[in-house]
Amino acid sequence: MKKNKTVYFIAPFDPDGFKLTRFLAAHKKIQFILNLLSETRHDVYLICSTPNIRVKRPTRIVSTKLSNNRTIKALIPESSFRNKLNMVANIIKIPKIINHAVSNFGKPDVVYTYNAYAFEMKAAKYLSDKFKSFVVLEFDDWHFARGINAKAIVDWFYWIRALSSIDYAFSVNQYLEDINEKYGIKNSLLPGTVNEEIIQLKANNPPFKSEKNYVTCGYFGGLTKDKGADFLIKMIQMSLNRKLHIKWFVTGKGPFEDELKVLSKNNSDTVTYFGVVSDIELAEIMGRTDILLNPHIKMDGVFPFKLIEYVASGRLILSSDMSFPIKLNWVKDSIIIENLELDRWLEIILKSSKMYHSNRKTINSVSKRISIEFSKSFLKGEIEKIIN
Repeated sequence: MKKNKTVYFIAPFDPDGFKLTRFLAAHKKIQFILNLLSETRHDVYLICSTPNIRVKRPTRIVSTKLSNNRTIKALIPESSFRNKLNMVANIIKIPKIINHAVSNFGKPDVVYTYNAYAFEMKAAKYLSDKFKSFVVLEFDDWHFARGINAKAIVDWFYWIRALSSIDYAFSVNQYLEDINEKYGIKNSLLPGTVNEEIIQLKANNPPFKSEKNYVTCGYFGGLTKDKGADFLIKMIQMSLNRKLHIKWFVTGKGPFEDELKVLSKNNSDTVTYFGVVSDIELAEIMGRTDILLNPHIKMDGVFPFKLIEYVASGRLILSSDMSFPIKLNWVKDSIIIENLELDRWLEIILKSSKMYHSNRKTINSVSKRISIEFSKSFLKGEIEKIIN
């Protein structure tokens, strides 16, 4: 029995296009998993499911350097069209693409797919049927969590067809864990990991640490309606109109970024919009805040991992009601959960210092538990256990 396994990691990750998308949450998680896999004793190869469609190129094998400075080989399918037709074409050409990979990398013992997308699921089923590969699914998003559309239907269709080929799944939330169990797929709850820079904030840079006449709020994430960016903007505007002693730090990208740019430009002493930032920059900005906000709209199959990151920082957290996984109910003890009502949220923000100090022991206790259960070493151990 050979000690080293050949692992195919199939994901929508193009090394050539990484500089364009490196700060998107999904791409950050994909690279994180790639880093972990590359640090095991196994031979890991990347199969890119969505090549950069800005340039027409043939199928090619490249060496790519990861952020942990390890180098792996990747197969990037051809880009035949400079539009989304390219994705459809590559789904049709999966047998050809996979056979190209096998001729260069060898037959895979393990196939690890990021999310239940059409390409990933069809490729996993093909490899399972042809080579009896062990298939692991990293299930991060329910197909219809954000509504019914053509892509969601196609992804769901190929996931249904591949169900019998999936040997194990890591579910990002309770909803997906329940779905996997419904279909008889062995799985475990594994939402993600928290960066060490954020974990260190509790000890090195606690909130409300100095006497000041204002509260600093932070919102870090996508600037979309489903994540509550419109609610955030209304809250900032109301705070400015009432001349409340609140400062606002915002990062992220999305449809509402132009409005935030204007607010930041016109109220530079009170509102700071940083745009897209790196993980290290995010931790530095987070360390300057007192209370963190999560006005996310509640959706089945969606649990924003940033809530876990928020709690890990040791700050006071104000959040809308979310679909908390049962196994993570203990995290709620450190979070203030309120309906999305502007006056109520502003009232809590103004009282946040007193609320933080009265609940500080619980916040620090939950933060410490998160630093253990959502560490890089824990996730690496879980992934290695399944692969081995």
